[in-house]
Amino acid sequence: MSAIYASVQLLCIGFIRKKPEARSQSGSDQQAGEGTMLIDESGTAQAAQKPDSPIPASEEAQEVAATQWTLQSAVQSLPFFVMGLSIFFLTPASIVLPSLDKAYGETFISNDMLLSVMAGIGGAFNAFGRLVAGIVIDRLHFRVCVLIQGLLLAALHALTPLSALTHPALYFILVCSVNFVFAGVFVFFPYSVEKLYGSALFAQVYGLVFLFKAVAGALIAAVTTAGLGALGWTGILVLTAVTSGIAQTEAKTEELLISMTDFLVESASLPASTRAKLLLMKVLLKLRMSSTNAFQNMLTAETLAVGGQSGKFNNNNEILKGDGF
Repeated sequence: MSAIYASVQLLCIGFIRKKPEARSQSGSDQQAGEGTMLIDESGTAQAAQKPDSPIPASEEAQEVAATQWTLQSAVQSLPFFVMGLSIFFLTPASIVLPSLDKAYGETFISNDMLLSVMAGIGGAFNAFGRLVAGIVIDRLHFRVCVLIQGLLLAALHALTPLSALTHPALYFILVCSVNFVFAGVFVFFPYSVEKLYGSALFAQVYGLVFLFKAVAGALIAAVTTAGLGALGWTGILVLTAVTSGIAQTEAKTEELLISMTDFLVESASLPASTRAKLLLMKVLLKLRMSSTNAFQNMLTAETLAVGGQSGKFNNNNEILKGDGF
């Protein structure tokens, strides 16, 4: 194993290159075939492109937007915390079953060779899953990808305890499916970090986002070691399903619940006490949304103040939403 890692390390050394420089915003620093970058009065980056320009105007605007970030302003922005918390709650699903599939399988499958084959094929599904995740993130936003991934992982881990009561084939399907789905963690997050913060800050910001995963990994090791006897495998898998289900930190969840509450309150078949409880729930949800929006506005204001770019972008969506996010 040491020889394999050493060989991979030596191979990767040949691909090391100098850190990319941030693109200049002035027209004099642009390449001749890429057009001239202009900043209009509204603060939006636009490209006056030549007909043969190889880069679309929208992509040039995104590159200029990415250069506005500093490391300090990046770690204070809302997308950084959204990505960090998302990868934190998705980490259990990428560790528990993919790493302990053989240990759990031995509780109801006595064929050690079969379990080894399952693990090997699951690894192949993981490699294929990364290719599919790359195609998906090119077509969907980051938050949609994480939403789908979290729901799938939650469902798969919730079904895993049932495999011990049925047939080993179901467990094999679940192991391959989990390996396939969680592979997106290592595609969605680096892609979105690079698109939002630019290639110059990619290594630093992605390393800090990955710290959330490192902390979650340490907690998972402690929980599985100390809590396996008390919770059992079923408890660990259900806990993993729960963490995958809450990987999304979107205010749209509250909006959906408020709409459902309004529909139930208007129903004449409900007793008055039930309607009163639903109205109280609606008030609490609106308070939660208000606090979330206030927190978002605070982070945006701090980001603009620290970055010193308040004159460049006066639209919060341009700061908080990058391509793919």
